[in-house]
Parts: sequence; C-alpha cells; structure tokens
Amino acid sequence: GKFEVNEWGIMERFGLDRTNARERELILDAIHGDGAFKRFKEVITRMNLRVEWAYYSHAAVLDFARKWLEAQGIPYRKTT
Repeated sequence: GKFEVNEWGIMERFGLDRTNARERELILDAIHGDGAFKRFKEVITRMNLRVEWAYYSHAAVLDFARKWLEAQGIPYRKTT
C-alpha cells in the first residue's frame, strides 16, 4: 500500500541519483530479476558505496516514517 517500505524502490532511486553514468548503469542493471538484492549489495560493495548506501537508505526510511506519522496525525520529535 501507500505506507509500505519499498526497499527495491529505494535501491532504484539510489541508482537513478548517481551522477556517474557507469555507477548508475551498473546499479540499475543489478536490481532486475531474481537475486536483485544480492546483486545490488555486491555491486555497491565493488564500487565502495556501502557507506553512502547506508546513509541514503537510512534517510529514505526516516522520510517514510515521518510521512506515515504525519498521515496518522501522530506527533513526533524531529532529530538531526
């Protein structure tokens, strides 16, 4: 539904956000078909992007949580 974490979508956005065309191509190719999550992790490891991915995915999940809380009318404390 609307409020469901879509890890594949986060991986796709990470790939689409790459300014390096080769990185973008390798990531987007990796996330299709069976074994997409494993291939994605292998590709970002080879490209030394695991830390960047960790920050990116963390921010995406926090954004998801914020939107869900707001939609439910639940107050929350913003953190930096």
